[in-house]
Amino acid sequence: MKCQICNLLYEEHSLTRDDALNIHKFGGYRNRCFLKTNFKGFEFKGKLTDDRVIIKYNNITYPLLRDAKGRPIIAKYSKKDEQISLRTGKVSNPYIKIVQEGQNKFDKLGNPIFLLDLDNPIPVHHPNGKSIIKSGIYIKKSLFKNSNFEKSDFSNTIFKSFLKKYNSRIIACNFSKTKWNGATLENVIFKDCNMRGVDMTNLKFFKNVAFINCNMRGSRIPDEMVLQNPINENLMDNSRKRSKSSIRKR
Repeated sequence: MKCQICNLLYEEHSLTRDDALNIHKFGGYRNRCFLKTNFKGFEFKGKLTDDRVIIKYNNITYPLLRDAKGRPIIAKYSKKDEQISLRTGKVSNPYIKIVQEGQNKFDKLGNPIFLLDLDNPIPVHHPNGKSIIKSGIYIKKSLFKNSNFEKSDFSNTIFKSFLKKYNSRIIACNFSKTKWNGATLENVIFKDCNMRGVDMTNLKFFKNVAFINCNMRGSRIPDEMVLQNPINENLMDNSRKRSKSSIRKR
């Protein structure tokens, strides 16, 4: 059977969690297929978050480069350094003694020389600085439309502010047989979506969640969630039909 979104056979899907993380940076969940993708712990926002401030600066500093345990990394002598330290005669030699490749670098006072993290510059603020940079948190809003999320895992995720006023309602997406254990949904509207077999009775928290024109066949949702013009409402799970989910205070 082929996917209606990407026209590939289901067994040919190969989207990894790392792929999903890269896509998540740009909020691009439109007209794509995410079959069986692991979204555990992702935070989705339907409203742009921009807490950046403008900083004027003239100089830039760099923090120390650290290893996986947070320890600063000491610079090492290279093969070229070793060859230079072996120079004799009139050729200038900046080294007091011979050094070997792989040895730790120390300054003239015997202090270790640490590597700098050149990928994370820190501007030194100056009110009359000639250069300008924006610093702070910037998160693009996620846009969900006409995408396939069948059998994907949304456990422990956070969905916030997917409303009409932000032009970010979740529209025409396939969420059939997805997992939502421990997820948080706040101010979220699903419109024209396929929610077949979805169980939302084990959410961590929810508030103001609505389903408009959605296929609810075999689904389980809490009583407090709104159903508007549902499709197959009579075929919702009868054993726990619209059973209440625990609403925990954050």
